[in-house]
Amino acid sequence: MYEFTSHLELLSPDKPVSSYANAMDIINSQVEIERCLYMPIFSNSKGLIISKEDEKLCHELTKLYFRTSFYGNNEKEQAEMGRLGAGTLPIRIIQQFKDRVESEKTGQNKKNIFFYSGHDTTIYSLLSHFGFREWEDAYFAACVILELHQIKGEYFVALKFNHNPTEHTDLRGLRTYKLPIGKGFINMEEAEEGMITLEEFENYLMNDKKSFKNVEEYKNHGKTEE
Repeated sequence: MYEFTSHLELLSPDKPVSSYANAMDIINSQVEIERCLYMPIFSNSKGLIISKEDEKLCHELTKLYFRTSFYGNNEKEQAEMGRLGAGTLPIRIIQQFKDRVESEKTGQNKKNIFFYSGHDTTIYSLLSHFGFREWEDAYFAACVILELHQIKGEYFVALKFNHNPTEHTDLRGLRTYKLPIGKGFINMEEAEEGMITLEEFENYLMNDKKSFKNVEEYKNHGKTEE
């Protein structure tokens, strides 16, 4: 047993258990930051560092916290939480793909790549909305990659997930994940490899998953008419 002073208000003895769960995410993130910077892991004011056992426990508690936050208690809850968490990003992706298809006809505004920056929670919300569960933990610089391919005049969408770029430095080696169309929610590793058509991609997100069509629809979600 050792003395450990975190100075985190979330870990104060008078806080509810839910506060501790949220604190685990903060501690886990701090541990990853300090590891990347080659610092003593979560050192306190007396120079004591967190033990390997407690570090592992924090990581496991964080995963449980994330499961509740992004999976909910059932598929209905996950569907709603994923939809809200993804916001209007799906419709923006779809529109950019369709604009790229249109640019092939006009020869104008041929943008080949779009970048969106966010947090691990942004990635998790998007994967949840796509219909996945039990994905790999997202480390620093993790990314979801959506590629538009043209094959014999038809357009296809490939989805890839690089959860740890320090391990997977060559994007060409990443596997593809088919969205679980008609299968509810599945563990990500159980997804089929390959691509789906752009039409299937749009129909799945906008009709099956009820992605928000615009910012106004997102802002008005949950409001009832007086």
